[in-house]
Amino acid sequence: YSERKSVEDYYRKRNVRRIYGAMIAEFDAMVGRYIEAVERAGLADNTIFIVTSDHGDMQMEHRQTFKMTPYDASVSVPMVIYDPRRKRTPPVVVDNPTQLIDLFPTVLELAGISRSLWPSNVVEGHSLLPLLESGDSARDHWANRTLDRTFVVSQFHGMNIAMSWFLIVKKLPQTNSTYKLVQYGTGKEVSPQLFELVSDPDEKINLARDSSYAGILAELDVDLRSVMNYPDVARRVASYDKQSFRCWMKNVEGDWQDNIHNDNLRWTPSWDNDSEGAFGALEEWLSTPDDSIVPCRSATKWPPEEGIDFDLISSIKTSALN
Repeated sequence: YSERKSVEDYYRKRNVRRIYGAMIAEFDAMVGRYIEAVERAGLADNTIFIVTSDHGDMQMEHRQTFKMTPYDASVSVPMVIYDPRRKRTPPVVVDNPTQLIDLFPTVLELAGISRSLWPSNVVEGHSLLPLLESGDSARDHWANRTLDRTFVVSQFHGMNIAMSWFLIVKKLPQTNSTYKLVQYGTGKEVSPQLFELVSDPDEKINLARDSSYAGILAELDVDLRSVMNYPDVARRVASYDKQSFRCWMKNVEGDWQDNIHNDNLRWTPSWDNDSEGAFGALEEWLSTPDDSIVPCRSATKWPPEEGIDFDLISSIKTSALN
């Protein structure tokens, strides 16, 4: 109860966002100093600035913090490109889905590197240079040029989540809507999420539960699988995780069940809280095949209390939250 109260506390949420806002203000000031240094050096007319980030941060949206989630607050980042040779007045905001791997070919083109000199078979992104040109023809050129990539994808694998997740964002020109599909694990362990980002930017309405969107969900899933066999990737990651843990158990000095409480390990509090139950859950996990993927249990204790339908409780909570 106390943890839940802390998560829902208005002043905690306000403080988290206040600190994040201060960090953004500091970063903004640092970028300003970089620009001033370039101007003092007399290089302002020959310097291109690209400002972006590798990930965002959850600021208590969906009651979450940090970066490990597929919500836009975590995975969608700003990208600002300023080329003094291609000034746009006023500055243009582009709503085409792009991704960080587009930066490499963009920089190569901005530097005037001939395509014949580009690394073969390793440039997966698309140059954003056409979007920096003036006029509607540039947008048409971009649209025609990227018919082979009308969507962007992302994935995450980490120790902070029960299984890998994979997402795809696709703009559908026929509806002027932008949809995001999130698949967890192999797609069978946890129900998918489907959001329409234009009308629902906060991602509160999961359209995957609405049968009228089944066609869009299927289309995005096919596109996602065309880039990666995500069920296979998820199983390989699960196998790697389990093998890595067994390796740690074997090579750690002393008894691993004692060492797991070491203060230098990030997971210490998890093992100190209901330690016996935690080890019971761990032993069950280790007994499953290496590539098996187990969703998070709804119960807060191990073993779960009899007579309580935690799946039903979870579904009620999810419906209320969404």
